[in-house]
Amino acid sequence: MATTKGKGGVLSVGGEVVGELKSMEVTETSNEVDTSTMGTDWTGVDSTQTSWKATGAMFWDPLDAGQGELVVGTKVAVIFYPAGNTTGLVEETGSALVTSIGRQQAHDNIIESSIELTGDGALVKSVVS
Repeated sequence: MATTKGKGGVLSVGGEVVGELKSMEVTETSNEVDTSTMGTDWTGVDSTQTSWKATGAMFWDPLDAGQGELVVGTKVAVIFYPAGNTTGLVEETGSALVTSIGRQQAHDNIIESSIELTGDGALVKSVVS
C-alpha cells in the first residue's frame, strides 16, 4: 500500500501560499435521501447534491500574505495541494466562503490560528502542471 507524507501539503488562497500551515482537512459530503418504499425490509438510499468544507490550522502570522487573504465573510479562490505543489501531484481547486477564523494562545505556546471554509460550487481535482 502506498502512503503519502502529509508534511508536503500546501494551501493557496487568492493566489498566495498560506505560510506557517500546520494541518488542513478537506471533507466532501453528499446529501442523502431515503428511497425506501412500503413493504421492503431494507432501506434504500440515494444522493442529491454534494458539498465540501475545509479546515486549517497554522501558526498566526499577521504579516503572511496568504493568511491575509482569509477574511471572514469573503469568498476566496483556494487550491489544496495534499502532497505539495510539484508538477504531477494532485491539486484540488475551488471557491469557498471563509466562515470562521479563530486564534488560540496560551502562556506557554506559540499563537495559533484556525480557519473554516465552506465550498461554493465544485471542488475540482486535477494534476499540478
